[in-house]
Amino acid sequence: MKWRTHTAIAKAIADVLGLDGSLRKALSSGSIDPDRRPDVTLRVSGRGRVYVARAPHHNPGLRVVMRHVWRARRSYLGGDDFEALRSLGRALHYIQDMSASKGFLGLSHDSVEGMVALLNIPVKVIEEGLSSAVCSPHYIEKTVRQVKPQKDAGKALEEACRASASVAGAVVGRKNPPEGLVDDFAQARRRYWSRTIPVAAAASLLFLAFALATQNVAVALGAVSGYIIQLLDRRYHYLRKEAEWYGVR
Repeated sequence: MKWRTHTAIAKAIADVLGLDGSLRKALSSGSIDPDRRPDVTLRVSGRGRVYVARAPHHNPGLRVVMRHVWRARRSYLGGDDFEALRSLGRALHYIQDMSASKGFLGLSHDSVEGMVALLNIPVKVIEEGLSSAVCSPHYIEKTVRQVKPQKDAGKALEEACRASASVAGAVVGRKNPPEGLVDDFAQARRRYWSRTIPVAAAASLLFLAFALATQNVAVALGAVSGYIIQLLDRRYHYLRKEAEWYGVR
């Protein structure tokens, strides 16, 4: 989207949140930073060569967005509100670009963004997004995944505003963990280290021992089964991410 749209959405969110001048500037400036100082990401060519390239804005990948979301959240928990809003702005830039369709071969890209720039920001959508936000990294990931490129300018702007406000509300939401989260995570962590990790380690060692006995290198690859097994403890990994969102270790 055009800088005008990015900054207008940022200012609308700042208004509803009641941010002061410096924080308003941080959010607004951050919302256009990816155009001024692009992010980079690893890409793989058709021949399998890994190289560093500029992160695409309309399809940046969840990892790029969440990198800025996590930086924003950690800064917010640490009391650095300026950095939190600046990093949040960078994340919102990608979410907003994802909302506008590029069309066939990108031919309608400029026209859609141009029409969006002429529209007024739907403040009600911003308010709804902020008020309905859930302070959770899983909620943010779900929100980002649900963003769909819209061909209609009005729908594209609404999509951008709703998703941006939802993510902003989740990042600068409550700082204290919900009731029960700390205890639930502690219980899941004990189970993870007392049951999941021993089983995973035993599986890996079994494959390695068999590979040495049979001199079968391929069997040694079975050692990754331990890594897969520990990933299957979904409750632990879910709660670990939720706890980290609130600074719980």
